[in-house]
Amino acid sequence: MSTQLLIPLLLVVVAIGGAVFAIASGVHDKQVVRESLRSLDGYDMESGVNDPRSQHLTESLGRRALMPAVGRAVEIGRRLTPLGYVDKVRQKFVIAGIQTPDSVDRFLAIKSVLFPLGILFGIANLFFGFLLDGMMGLIASIVFGGAISFGPDLWINRQVADRQKGILRSLPDVLDLLTISVEAGLGFEQALDRVINSVPGPLSDEFARMLGESRSGASRADAMRAMDERCNIAELRSFIENLLTLFKVFIEQQGGWKLLWNDDGSEKPEEAAQLALLGMARPYCRAHGVEIDREVNLGRGPVDFKISGGGKLRLLVEAKKLHNGDFWNGLDNQLPSYLTSDQTSDGWLLAIRYRTGGISDKRAAELPRRVRTVNLREGLAINFTTIDARPKVSASKIKSRG
Repeated sequence: MSTQLLIPLLLVVVAIGGAVFAIASGVHDKQVVRESLRSLDGYDMESGVNDPRSQHLTESLGRRALMPAVGRAVEIGRRLTPLGYVDKVRQKFVIAGIQTPDSVDRFLAIKSVLFPLGILFGIANLFFGFLLDGMMGLIASIVFGGAISFGPDLWINRQVADRQKGILRSLPDVLDLLTISVEAGLGFEQALDRVINSVPGPLSDEFARMLGESRSGASRADAMRAMDERCNIAELRSFIENLLTLFKVFIEQQGGWKLLWNDDGSEKPEEAAQLALLGMARPYCRAHGVEIDREVNLGRGPVDFKISGGGKLRLLVEAKKLHNGDFWNGLDNQLPSYLTSDQTSDGWLLAIRYRTGGISDKRAAELPRRVRTVNLREGLAINFTTIDARPKVSASKIKSRG
């Protein structure tokens, strides 16, 4: 086959794929309009129209001729796809913000046509070499045939990536405006309304939908859970990391360590560190629409902190003195059991250091390895932060050398 046949063959492939997409889209749009008009005129319809044959004849020729073919293509696509593939595609459409009816069916119909065309294109190139010959011909067959066969998958993946980038791009502006609005005295929903009107984009669209669901009777937790599933962007971990970094700076460099010691130089109990973190974190979390609760009973005892942004966005924080005899038990057993009870895998161990040398030095050195071991054994995502709460010498009391 000569190279002159390449362009016609490509045009045929593109034409077939475009025709299937246009037919599926056009038929669906006309169907929605027709059914809406029929529902409005339903009161004036004669009884004869209720006959199935009469109803079938009232439909357009294009719908009667093409819809069975599209339906057959969808059925073939469902049968040929791996187990769970359709559910994954449906989830991708949700994450991409494509909520039109039958969008998944149209995708499967196009996929069922393009997939065998891509295979045929690759085989034809191997036999006739109208692109390239030899090893380069094999590579061209795989590349171009794969592009045709998996073109729909590449397209939906790109839609998902673009939308998530848009959400991440607008996230700082949304959080800043939300913080300013809450600090100005607005309620959470009023602050969200202001964000929706001021920062257009996919994230604001999701907030608008969440508010609509909550105002329609759904609980805020359910509405946020649905929003989490649609966005599929877990930013809570980085949020907690920033929060604990601020707490670490406060304790180590801004005199916060004084809140963890008594006037006689003795250590306060772990509750003092928990209350200090709670006092600092609660306004920060509230301003960003995140809930923080202390001493939450999860069935196997109370975890120090449960931080949640709705639905799947949950993270448990356990604070322990580094020299505490129960420190390793907190990492190896307590925190994993709390995570299992709460059906989440994200946890954070806050190791607070009060002493120098001895067991504190040894545990601080072993902590990274022990955390990795627990994560591998339990399949969890536990992180840790070490905070130095040892008393600091005031800068004014440090004697200059020399």
